[in-house]
Amino acid sequence: MPLHANGALFGFHGITGENPNDVLIGEAQIFVELTEYGADQVIFTFKNMGQQPSSIARVYFDDSLGLFSGIFSINNSEGVLFFEGAKPKNLPGAKPLDFGADFSAGTQSRPPQNGVNPGESLGIIFNLTDGFNFDDVSEALLLSSLRIGIHAIAFQSGGGASFMNDSLPVPLPSSLFLFGTGLLCLLGFRKKL
Repeated sequence: MPLHANGALFGFHGITGENPNDVLIGEAQIFVELTEYGADQVIFTFKNMGQQPSSIARVYFDDSLGLFSGIFSINNSEGVLFFEGAKPKNLPGAKPLDFGADFSAGTQSRPPQNGVNPGESLGIIFNLTDGFNFDDVSEALLLSSLRIGIHAIAFQSGGGASFMNDSLPVPLPSSLFLFGTGLLCLLGFRKKL
């Protein structure tokens, strides 16, 4: 049984950054969505869903379980141009976290022109290793045996920051509403006792 649904959206938390505001902007507007892409593939769609200046320049995958046999393709939205193999080869600032990139992609020109800027997206499709399926990838994200890192630049400060994915999906607005309504009902019920 899957631990969460197809199309789960994950946020990121900052691991480096010279400017705390850059980290807050990245945490507030950069997300990745995991979706099943056929029987033996998954797609990770990176989204910059804010208005503040920022650009995803590189993405990294630490696949300690060997879930993926390789990158099948990279789908760039208009204005985005990523290629397989980022430089540097590992996520900046991730060495203390024992993060070792097995797969990566990045721009080969200076962002923000070709990075994932506000309103843009990037899709990376992976072939699954024989014996693994979408549910295995979902579970690995929740258990942090699959970790995703990004390096973003071109913040208004002129700085950059590195981020790693959160292990819990971002609640969708309807889920937040139901949770909030349930919490209010519970608190109201307890108050009457």
